[in-house]
Amino acid sequence: MAPEQIGRMNRSTDSRSDLYSLCILLYEMLIGILPFLASDPMEWVHGPGLDPERFDHLFDPFFSTKPQGLGIGLTVSRSIIEAHNGRLWAKANAPRGAIFQFTLPV
Repeated sequence: MAPEQIGRMNRSTDSRSDLYSLCILLYEMLIGILPFLASDPMEWVHGPGLDPERFDHLFDPFFSTKPQGLGIGLTVSRSIIEAHNGRLWAKANAPRGAIFQFTLPV
């Protein structure tokens, strides 16, 4: 049976999402724009993709495509996976987005 049919819905999750929606609405009313913009709405799901010129530097220490990024997340992730004899790599996902994959020995 579905949770709404037996009255056991997760109200804390529902109230958080309601509060989030209210905050987005208030932000838009006060500032005049949404706090997130994308030229294509699918960017919200898939991201803008990888710049081919920067692709070779994705796993370099302190390389970031974000204005406030530290550039250590992918480097640390790769080093942890490689320490376990695994492999981490990325490739473009046409027409947008990126695919990050890794393998670990069993």
